[in-house]
Amino acid sequence: MSLSVYLWAMQYLDSLSANKSWNIELTSVFESCFPQVLFLNASRKCYQLESMNVLAVYSLSQTKN
Repeated sequence: MSLSVYLWAMQYLDSLSANKSWNIELTSVFESCFPQVLFLNASRKCYQLESMNVLAVYSLSQTKN
């Protein structure tokens, strides 16, 4: 999973809540591939990176496109 896809998934994760199985699968992918992700709210599947990591991940996603 590319970093750009990861950023997209972070933005739209909340809108996927109707599909519980996909949400759970996506959660598992995040936890295994992106250990820097901080789990904030299990019911809404919200994630947030530390602010410095957000900038770093965004920068890397731009260079890999």
